Amino acid sequence: LSGPWFFWARVAAVGLVFVLALSAFAVGVGTADLVDASSASLASRLYYTAGLFVFGGLDLGIPTGGPPAARTALWIAFFLAPAVTTSAVAEAFLRIMRPTWLTRANLRGHVVIVGAGQVGRIYREVIQSVDPKRQILFVDRDAAPGASVGPERTNGVHFLQGDARTAQTLQEMELRRARALVSVTDSDLVNLESAWSALARQPTLDVAAHVADLTLLRPVQRNVEGTRAPAGFNTHQMGARHLYDRHLEEHFRSTGYQDVVVLAAFGRFGQTILEILLREAPDQLGKLVIVDRQASMLVRQFKADVTSLPGGSVVVDGDMTDPATWATIVEETREDVGDPVILLCAGDEVENLRAALQLRNANRSARIFARCFHRSAFSVSLARQSSFELLAFEDVLRETLREHYQRLVGLGTGSSR
Repeated sequence: LSGPWFFWARVAAVGLVFVLALSAFAVGVGTADLVDASSASLASRLYYTAGLFVFGGLDLGIPTGGPPAARTALWIAFFLAPAVTTSAVAEAFLRIMRPTWLTRANLRGHVVIVGAGQVGRIYREVIQSVDPKRQILFVDRDAAPGASVGPERTNGVHFLQGDARTAQTLQEMELRRARALVSVTDSDLVNLESAWSALARQPTLDVAAHVADLTLLRPVQRNVEGTRAPAGFNTHQMGARHLYDRHLEEHFRSTGYQDVVVLAAFGRFGQTILEILLREAPDQLGKLVIVDRQASMLVRQFKADVTSLPGGSVVVDGDMTDPATWATIVEETREDVGDPVILLCAGDEVENLRAALQLRNANRSARIFARCFHRSAFSVSLARQSSFELLAFEDVLRETLREHYQRLVGLGTGSSR
């Protein structure tokens, strides 16, 4: 009971009722209570015809007189008008009640996004920008913004409250008619389990799962290589790749010497940057300095999972906002050539901004990158005044997730369906 085709069919039915009834009245067909309709004014006949949609002719009585064909036409109008009214009332009722079967019946070629958090929201906006006609189904254990329990269509997006790993929710996703599924909740385990469950239920579906923990993502990628399995991806890898391609690669080429690189905060993002630097630019690294409250422990994990650090690397266990920490780093890099490249990689953007301000006051020429999520007017103004560079993760995600979505569904490759 929805869709443009149904709307225009109802408009056509309304027009047909008026044509049939007015034509019948014009050639002398009357009713039990309206013997001579042909002598009535046009306004009266329009009023009688409009009344068919409310009373179905009960206030006029049965058609009488006139040519048989015209009388039959009026009978058709008598039955068609209340049918149109009933369909409109039924549609309004269904829209209010929002039954799950009605929403699922409309899903065709949709993309399922499991997780309605920040990454899920940005993924939705990316899809709507590059593939605006694509239907989207958000699935989340908590009610999505603006959604009630059960699916709801809001601004071209469907919402379904449920656990994407359970059989009932998997069934309600209508995966057999879906184009792709991407799982981007805050839990790596939920993402992997829901992606594998979806692929087991619909083996031809294109499925991707976000895995934030690199120590989990790496073995997953190794174990599924060459098999039909969900594709794992990591937004930290996307952001680190963007930072290297757009900024660091050119900087290393332009200096003409081996650079000192300081990684402040050695979590997932910092480790990913280092992994790319060791792979893409090992000869450009003059000295590597790693700063974190748990730097020694995190470096041991990195060595066990990825590779050893370059010779001469310095590991500092300390708070990146503590001036004493940076005094230690200045002492360690005093004999090195050139100004360092300092990458502030903490997940807390306030911590990064504070550290950037302290560092700029202490070193007027170092190149400083501060990670943040949203490029606000305040952070942009602060970065401009203090001459450091913002790496706005939201901007990076929009660009990289756009590329990820296009690869996932084959946009531009001739395989989109």
